[in-house]
Amino acid sequence: IGTGFYGLPVFTDITLGGVTKHMTRTVTFDENYNMTASYFVDGEPAEGKGTQDDPFVLTFDLGYDGKADGLTYTTSLDPHYAIVSGLKDADFAQDVECSVSTLGGKYVAYFRLCVKAHDCLRYTDVDGHWARQEICTATELGLMNGTSLTEFAPEGEITRAMLANMVDVVYITPEQLVQGRFAAFMRKLDIGLVAVDEAHCISQWGHDFRPSYQGIGPVIASLPQRPPVMALTATATARVSADIRALLGLRQPVEVRTGFDRPNLAFFVQRMPDSQKIQAILSYVRAHPDDAGIVYCSTRKKVDEVYRELMSAGVKAGRYKGDMAAGTREAYQRDFINDDTQVMVATNAFGMGIDKSNVRYVIHHNMPASIEAYYQEAGRAGRDGEPAECILLWNDNDIRIQRLLIDNAAAEAAELEGAAQAGAGKQRLLSSMVSYCHTASCLRRFILGYFDEEGSLPERCGNCGNCLDDAQGTDVSKVAVAVMACVRELRWPVGKGTLADIVCGSRSAKIKDKDYDRLDSYDSVSEPAALVRDVIELMAAEGYLAISDGEYTVVSQGPRASELSSLGFSLQMKHVSKAAAAKGASKAPSKSSNIPLQGRELELFQELRTLRKAIADEDGVPPYVVFSDKTLREMASLRPQDEDSFLAVNGVGTVKLEHYGQRFMEAIASFLEERSE
Repeated sequence: IGTGFYGLPVFTDITLGGVTKHMTRTVTFDENYNMTASYFVDGEPAEGKGTQDDPFVLTFDLGYDGKADGLTYTTSLDPHYAIVSGLKDADFAQDVECSVSTLGGKYVAYFRLCVKAHDCLRYTDVDGHWARQEICTATELGLMNGTSLTEFAPEGEITRAMLANMVDVVYITPEQLVQGRFAAFMRKLDIGLVAVDEAHCISQWGHDFRPSYQGIGPVIASLPQRPPVMALTATATARVSADIRALLGLRQPVEVRTGFDRPNLAFFVQRMPDSQKIQAILSYVRAHPDDAGIVYCSTRKKVDEVYRELMSAGVKAGRYKGDMAAGTREAYQRDFINDDTQVMVATNAFGMGIDKSNVRYVIHHNMPASIEAYYQEAGRAGRDGEPAECILLWNDNDIRIQRLLIDNAAAEAAELEGAAQAGAGKQRLLSSMVSYCHTASCLRRFILGYFDEEGSLPERCGNCGNCLDDAQGTDVSKVAVAVMACVRELRWPVGKGTLADIVCGSRSAKIKDKDYDRLDSYDSVSEPAALVRDVIELMAAEGYLAISDGEYTVVSQGPRASELSSLGFSLQMKHVSKAAAAKGASKAPSKSSNIPLQGRELELFQELRTLRKAIADEDGVPPYVVFSDKTLREMASLRPQDEDSFLAVNGVGTVKLEHYGQRFMEAIASFLEERSE
């Protein structure tokens, strides 16, 4: 939405009658929102005809007069194949439930339907930078002609443009929606699609429940003519998915599920005292000087602390947290997206919708509150499909902090309906996260099993810390049985530390004063108290024990307590050797590419990265929009010097050949000439 004149050309390849040609579309608005769209094929005015049945080809209505123009876009959408295939047969009047990993590109789904339906309202709670990135990428793919954002125009101007049918896409938060004024305005519109992003927020069983999301369904139901509804999420268990369908009122939705497995991500879990975490992170960052990464911290204070340490060590770092001025956050984020900053240190407020493809590692300074939250944040690494590393540093203090945060949130929401249920749900989510940290099995299989997708995955993936033999399983079945016997023998519940002291035979005054040393379970294990406390946490995470809410927690029997009496009971816990623990986060192997670059290839890759950055700065786009790291690595390996060989590089199409090919081929030729013997 704007008050002046501007033209937005879109360049792409089209297929007309099976022949691929170059198409240019220019859309111009004047100050009265009058719009003119012009189409040119190979420089000549054209009306598109013909289609092609190919899952990698997207077909859209591009005529803003509502008439199909038959243009078929051929675009580089390999990572989005499953989304495109899943939606191919939709009749655009159906509801859609789209559950895709963070690599999947959910925006492709709703932009595809947006262009088909022309009028779209999308509900999400992000700042305008996310929208700008998605629109930039969508325009590059030929999915839209451009748009303007609600944050940049007065509300009256926006609503007038919407009533005049001059807006394709409107972004709005659910909080704005449920206030009522905009909901009433929606009833005046002919809406083609409502897309609800981060739809898992609607469920109390989800990891990021937001009450405002539950107001979206009633608003949709109140519209005079119900539009198709699309729900999108990257992290939904079966229970959350059922809530999404019910609370949004989806009607026999088309289900698009691409799976949660990200084979290019290597997962590592390292138990580590708080005093060692920053040094471990700094060591890892220094070992990967050319790689972009994200460090997540649980508190704003810790973000500042890690940021200062990295900056003082000469690392180009940025930071992102909720209490910063919007302009400052925007500047740090822009620098990171544009490769001017190597590392972003942030709270979980950062990253939603950040489509930076070349993040090579994500390090968690603290344990997140759930598997969903962890996988969503870790999944911001390796979006280009290249190998990336996801490292979780944790200790018992992280568990205590997460429980405290859950208790505080429950206390604040005590008067709200369903607050107790939501609090119990968050405790269960945390238990799964604790189990992940303790498990000695394959980390990838654990995560996919959580989402009911372990399927045909082998027992060992060969690409996580546990499968790479840094961790070994320890049988703690006897310790667990002894702990359970003590819980049952006690007349009232005690805390985790006291329970461990009893079974370990502590001679402290507290134990003697309360006659705990007279229990049959007293001094029943020979293992150290620290290991017993870990076993208690693992038992609680697995449901054998229950740890109460509140500041002073106590331990009691859990729903699976009876299983310890069975003959086949077994409990394994990860054990990390002191040598492995001493390596810290830097133990993760460096796997920077599927294509090993050495010597001159590596030099050329660095020169191509420099050229990419210069072009991106000139065009005002993030570097990954020009070419991904994966494409540059293949260029450095294949060294194309003519158009045919340049087009053979993965990630290069005729549009990018036209835009960037000459400069990259000249850079490659110059490099080879300078280093010729």
